[in-house]
Amino acid sequence: MSSPVLCGIDAGGTSCRAMVVSADGSRLGKGHSSGGNPNHYGWERSGISFLEAVNAACQEARISISDIVGLYVGAASIVTASDREAVKSLVKAWPLRPGCAVGVDHDIRIALEGGLGGRAGIALIAGTGSSCYGRNSSGETWQAGGWDQLLDDLGSGYDIAQKGLAAACREADGRGEKTFLRELCFGALGVDNIADFAVKLHRPKWRRHEIAALAPLVFEAASRKDSVARVILNEAARQLADMVTAVQIRVFPARDPEIIFSGGLLEHSSDYSERVRREILDQLPGARIRQREAPPVVGAVSLAAKEAGVSFDYPHLNLSF
Repeated sequence: MSSPVLCGIDAGGTSCRAMVVSADGSRLGKGHSSGGNPNHYGWERSGISFLEAVNAACQEARISISDIVGLYVGAASIVTASDREAVKSLVKAWPLRPGCAVGVDHDIRIALEGGLGGRAGIALIAGTGSSCYGRNSSGETWQAGGWDQLLDDLGSGYDIAQKGLAAACREADGRGEKTFLRELCFGALGVDNIADFAVKLHRPKWRRHEIAALAPLVFEAASRKDSVARVILNEAARQLADMVTAVQIRVFPARDPEIIFSGGLLEHSSDYSERVRREILDQLPGARIRQREAPPVVGAVSLAAKEAGVSFDYPHLNLSF
């Protein structure tokens, strides 16, 4: 091909996406696979998901993986130098061309790169998990949240769903307020009593992304003016705003940065994104919350171009995925 081929990978807790693009901005192909968070699937399974998505993108584009000159992976739970090296080792085992530039970082880095077109600012993600990341014009960075469900994931789909399930449990055994969540959660699991409810969730034990998929039940209850569900969502929104404030204090202490939202919850639930927006503006009245310019996978392609030292232009790129 006359124009160098670049590849970006966006690996989240629920799905993995890849896009191959020519450096002149012509999209060549896209691919999907299962989740690629190494904390939940392990390195081997995550590496397989990365490669499946890339192969699907290359197949759609009718190119070989060896045509790629620059590749960048943005993956959930990549937080240490050893994490980055582990992913690089997986990728470099692929049949890439000699000298192919490979970069790796967490998924919020690529969300910021795509969302603001490479400009300084803050990216807030809420999907299966949650995290926030900021980078200023001097290259200083800070991350708040994103430490996985054992320690964090506040404001995420997993967090909201887990609290909805707990509220249903507490009402069922007599400890909690009356809530539509009991009816909705029991109905979703096909049970009518608390004992079967607990067993259904533990035998076999539900995985993180499966729990997160129940978050819409909390939104449904809130739409019925359920006070318990509304408290859950308001607290979740406040937790996300707290992340943004923590990042702003660290890397933008003297000015109000641009902020973009990413992740399924913030992109597909206007009610929740509005709650989060109000909480952010309550804490940071001068915050400039923007519509993202491109999805994270395009941010990964942009960073792949920087790794490879080639120019990349995507104003006319078809960004639908």
